[in-house]
Amino acid sequence: GGADRDGETETAARRGLAGGGGNVDPPLGRTNLRGTAFASATTAGTSELVDVGGNGAVFWTIDGSTWTAATPGVTTNLDAVQYRNGLFVAIGDMGTIVTSPDAVTWTARASPTTNALTALEGNGSGQVIAVGANGTILVSSDSMSWAAANSGTTSNLYGIGFGNGRYVAVGGHGSMLTTTDGTTGPAIAPATAG
Repeated sequence: GGADRDGETETAARRGLAGGGGNVDPPLGRTNLRGTAFASATTAGTSELVDVGGNGAVFWTIDGSTWTAATPGVTTNLDAVQYRNGLFVAIGDMGTIVTSPDAVTWTARASPTTNALTALEGNGSGQVIAVGANGTILVSSDSMSWAAANSGTTSNLYGIGFGNGRYVAVGGHGSMLTTTDGTTGPAIAPATAG
């Protein structure tokens, strides 16, 4: 992952944190971790790395070696996390969305879906899009309030990225959908081969 325009980094930031890519040995027990995010300057004034996973697991660190468990107030699996709009945003099963300014205190957000959410991405200008099961797409301009958008597909969506002014979501059955903002026209139109 690389740096976004607003200084946030993508979920691959974990690589190299522990002495050039070595193994990190946090006290995470047997928790299955599913997502990670790095924020270079949180609202708490620190750089933090946050991992999320099964049964609502959240762990955070400021040095890459001392990990602390947080309690997000949910027990559903959390599948992805990013730092957007001054908040860590974690999403997961049953449409779960939780946010935190500091990785310690978490707030559950209203979700317009009960479908599993699997990935999220921001455009560096405040907008965030989450994707998930059955073609679910959610759009937010502040990471706190979310609205459903029409994807035009019932295929599960597993990933989303942003570049050159366009989101690209990918999923089951070769699904590849694109949009510039997730809210105009058909929210996400099928991509074409060319």
